[in-house]
Amino acid sequence: MNDKRRTATLPGCTCKDRRFAAAAAAISHQTRICMESRGVFTTTDGGRRWRLGGLASESVWGLAIHPSKPGVVYAGTDRSGVYFSENGGRTWRPFSEGLSTPRVTVLAIDAAGRKLYAGTNGGGVFALTLPE
Repeated sequence: MNDKRRTATLPGCTCKDRRFAAAAAAISHQTRICMESRGVFTTTDGGRRWRLGGLASESVWGLAIHPSKPGVVYAGTDRSGVYFSENGGRTWRPFSEGLSTPRVTVLAIDAAGRKLYAGTNGGGVFALTLPE
């Protein structure tokens, strides 16, 4: 991986290259989720063991955890737009309606949990309405 994104090594990660693009906030005290150039990884033991949590064929560039629904996570990818998970990253579904470009590089959720902002590579920033 020869890009200029920040990289970090996560303790206990058993991934092949051990370089993660970023780590998101904790879902709970022991559950964490992080992204890598080849998917999303989760841990339920505070970081001792990491497991592929999905999107293995995607390069994930952005993660956002819903502020009032900790199991709800959004992932921005470089080819397929946005995905979401309602179970802490175990399964994923597309959530890209309204995006004009699939290259999502950063995600953020407003404090009220009503809008997901998706920053894209060359397409601007999009505000997507989140379900109640």
